Amino acid sequence: IGVAWSGRKDSWINQHKSMPASTMADLVRKFPEHQWINLQVDASAEDEEIIRSAGVECYPGTIGDFADTAALMHHLDLVISVDTAAAHLAGAMGRPLWIPLNAYGPCWRWLEKRDDSPWYSSARLFRQESYGDWSAPMSKIAGEQAMKKAHEFMNINKVDTTHTVTIIGVGNVGKAAAFTAQELGYKNINLIDKRSEE
Repeated sequence: IGVAWSGRKDSWINQHKSMPASTMADLVRKFPEHQWINLQVDASAEDEEIIRSAGVECYPGTIGDFADTAALMHHLDLVISVDTAAAHLAGAMGRPLWIPLNAYGPCWRWLEKRDDSPWYSSARLFRQESYGDWSAPMSKIAGEQAMKKAHEFMNINKVDTTHTVTIIGVGNVGKAAAFTAQELGYKNINLIDKRSEE
């Protein structure tokens, strides 16, 4: 499960869209049976330490651009992200996506009074019930029914790691995908770097 809890630090609305890293860390601690991956590329050292201590795996320097993020998301069973670029990328890719939404100035794309999105069919929306209070959306995400469905989805999509996996990529994109395949348990990985062949 990939997580992102903050938008751009230089955006004025980020203070409303983003949640504290500790709030995301609280969710992670409730489900140690899952593998949690940091998608927050600009996390401060303090935030990274908070989520790392909760059990989130961090790979500093691995994600350099959206192509790297997309390669990583391709191998995730679920993305949990506030309304930021990571959420829109996951939605555009059709990856399973849960978005905790703020109650102040939400993007027009999320419309009102609904928990789905006409733009991203794989997205589920979890809205704040009052300004600045993330307890309601995060409680719904942590709810037995929601996480049960996520767990069932992950079990359905388990893969046979005894086969050889061939990854064709360019530079860091291919390396990130190969690293993820290794983390998933694949023993035989054939990485073809198209850049080195040019």
